[in-house]
Amino acid sequence: MEKGVSARDMSLSIGQNKSYINKIVNGKALLDADSISHLRGLIEKLSRLQGQ
Repeated sequence: MEKGVSARDMSLSIGQNKSYINKIVNGKALLDADSISHLRGLIEKLSRLQGQ
């Protein structure tokens, strides 16, 4: 994870509740098609930030 970007911030940036990423990382959330779509959106956002 990029330094300075919290799991909470990433969760909120894709329109999810503040604990969404932590639940996935800790195995407490199921990854369904919607979750995978949200994660793809997050990856795209992080890629754009990294390119700046």
